[in-house]
Amino acid sequence: MTTDSVSMRVARIFISYRREDSELAASRLAEDLRRHFAPAQVFQDFASIDPGADFVDAVQRGLDTCAAVVVVIGSKWLNVVDRKGRRRLDVPDDWVRHEVAESLRRPGVRVFPVLLDHADMPSLDDLPEDLQALTRRQAFPLTVRHWGKDFAELVEHLRRVRGLDSRSEVRPSPDETIQREAGVPSAAVSNEVERKTPAAPREPAPEAQPSPDRSLTESVPRTARGSQDEGPLDQTGQRATSTSELFPAGGPAVSWKPLAAIGAVVAIVLVFFVRYAGQESQPGPVTAPAQSSVQGKRALERSPTTLTAGQIFRDCDQCPEMVVVPAGNFMMGSPKTEVGRFDPEGPQHPVTIATSFALGKYEVTVAEFKDFVQVTGYRTEAERNPDQGLAVWDEKKDKWVWSKGQSWRSPGFAQDDRHPVVGVSWNDAQAYVEWLAKRTGQAYRLPSEAEWEYAARAGTTTARFWGNDPNRACAYANVGDRSVKLARPEWPYAIHDCEDGFIETAPVGRFAANRFALHDMIGNVWEWTQDCWNDGYAGAPKDGLPWLKGDCGRRVVRGGSWGYTPELTRAAFRGRSVAGDRNSDQGFRLARTL
Repeated sequence: MTTDSVSMRVARIFISYRREDSELAASRLAEDLRRHFAPAQVFQDFASIDPGADFVDAVQRGLDTCAAVVVVIGSKWLNVVDRKGRRRLDVPDDWVRHEVAESLRRPGVRVFPVLLDHADMPSLDDLPEDLQALTRRQAFPLTVRHWGKDFAELVEHLRRVRGLDSRSEVRPSPDETIQREAGVPSAAVSNEVERKTPAAPREPAPEAQPSPDRSLTESVPRTARGSQDEGPLDQTGQRATSTSELFPAGGPAVSWKPLAAIGAVVAIVLVFFVRYAGQESQPGPVTAPAQSSVQGKRALERSPTTLTAGQIFRDCDQCPEMVVVPAGNFMMGSPKTEVGRFDPEGPQHPVTIATSFALGKYEVTVAEFKDFVQVTGYRTEAERNPDQGLAVWDEKKDKWVWSKGQSWRSPGFAQDDRHPVVGVSWNDAQAYVEWLAKRTGQAYRLPSEAEWEYAARAGTTTARFWGNDPNRACAYANVGDRSVKLARPEWPYAIHDCEDGFIETAPVGRFAANRFALHDMIGNVWEWTQDCWNDGYAGAPKDGLPWLKGDCGRRVVRGGSWGYTPELTRAAFRGRSVAGDRNSDQGFRLARTL
């Protein structure tokens, strides 16, 4: 499809931002806007361009087809410098400068300067000549603290822009991946756009490190708590229902001619067929899957009779959303050179996932667990043993301690309904799984450790699904960050230089999904798996089944949590926890046999 043909059909919102200044806010803004407009109408570079596509051409097409440009301006926007020490805005080839200048020159394009968290509007003296017209555009404030209110007002302003007043059908151009989930950044980006290029990986750390133990004597430093007054963000993970989006790249195109002589009933049947007949994905092993095969539009179905890779469904109204994970092969564990590696993460070994399976799109939430408790009257182990309670992190003592009388319902742990449930033991998780399996008649269970890591990697071989660089964690994971320092300047540990504003857990889906459309696989909360603990992978199954030999009094937990530094939280990171233990950073995610 040519640029001209696209522009005849599309009115888009183009989001311009600097990675060093506002990547997390820009990603959240894009995700929220896709809930109010057709997803293909929202253009945000890395989430809208396929790997291998020409970045320059794709961004230019985004500018050519936009009706509104949202310029996200944070506190660092003006003064970010390149590797030569030059202010980026003073470099003629800088892409942010190009995006804004190009938009200001185009008649009919509305440019919205969005001031993030009380950032100042640039003055004439701050800007090069081709950007000075930006100072004449009315700025719009957007704060994290009042995100819901501010965002709703911004949406109303955008709806007044011609072409953005409805969820119109939009067909993406061939090299774009218009998706509901924020995707993985393009791997090939020129030096001209280094503002969105990941930094080089850090040098490998010494190999010998202690095993991460989830017991009360655990020695891995944890971060403390920051600010958490931000409301939950509900993300459905669905995209628009444009017929062209139902097929993987290279798949068939569907075009139906009007059938004037056909009655209303037949017409309805045809509409249904056109919308849903193409939900088939590329089957077979997926070592490094293309985004189009697993992350495109997938209709959210109830009790589907056939399931294809990447499809999102739920088996009942209160059931968790599930994503079909394709079969495939991968290398499990971490290489000896991986920064932050622990000995129990090796040796690396090949694993074959012979058949597809379903995994929870999110961690099980408070609302979902609450439904189980209300229906069954179930009392968790913490509630049955109030004198024992659950484990919480004590900043002063720098270790986990038992807090009596605490449970998953306790203020500060339960959060709100959209947060992952925490303070539940492996036994509690099993009780939920058994109840849901009986309720739906489906084979729900906890994932095996191999299934979990395969899904977390999502076809990648790097330490994290977004790459090896832990410094990009801000946009992808709820990990220990700068909010701790702001809340507690005395906090002694070296932590990540970004701030997500969450004390402990974040609402599920708050951070970008991986290529399998799964959220929070890294960070947020540790997740129980079915496997017994072993100190390494010598003798581990290679077929993806749970390893039920070893120390079965302790079960494997995966993914790290809100309290771990980005260097530690990796796809191969694993820990152990007594099956009856409850921790304020520990929850679970469902699997389902298909």
